[in-house]
Amino acid sequence: MVSGGIFVGIDLANALFRFEIPTCQIRNARYNLDGTGNRLSDGGGMYLQLDKSGGKYWRMNYRFIGKQKTLALGAYPAVSLAAARKKRENARENLAAGIDPGEAKKAEKRAVRMAAANSFEVVANGWMEERKTVRNPTVNLAN
Repeated sequence: MVSGGIFVGIDLANALFRFEIPTCQIRNARYNLDGTGNRLSDGGGMYLQLDKSGGKYWRMNYRFIGKQKTLALGAYPAVSLAAARKKRENARENLAAGIDPGEAKKAEKRAVRMAAANSFEVVANGWMEERKTVRNPTVNLAN
C-alpha cells in the first residue's frame, strides 16, 4: 500500500529479511543442470548454493571497503537454517562495527589452531619429561 510515496505498514528496517526460505524447500532443493535456480536466497545477502554433486552450502555476499566478498557459513544439513541465520547476524554485526567478517573468521580459526597446538605441545612435553630416563655416561654396564 502506497500513500504519498511512502510504504505504509512495512517495516523497512527489516525488509531485507522478508524473503525467508521454507525448511521444506531447502530439504527438497536439487541442482538444476541449466544453471538457473541453483541459489536459494534467504535475504540479507545469505543464500543456499546448490552443487552438482548434491552439496548444499550456506553463503553470504557482502561488501567491505568497496569490494564484493562471499563468506562461507557452512554446509547444510550440518549447519541448520537457524544456525546459518545466526552466523549471518554475527557477520552483519561485524560489518556494522567496521570488521571484515571473512578476516574475523580466519583470525578465529587461527586462534583455535594455535590454542590446540600449544595445549598439545604442553601435554606432550610434560609426558616426555615424566618418562625421561636419566642416563649416567660414567656407568659401564659391560663390567
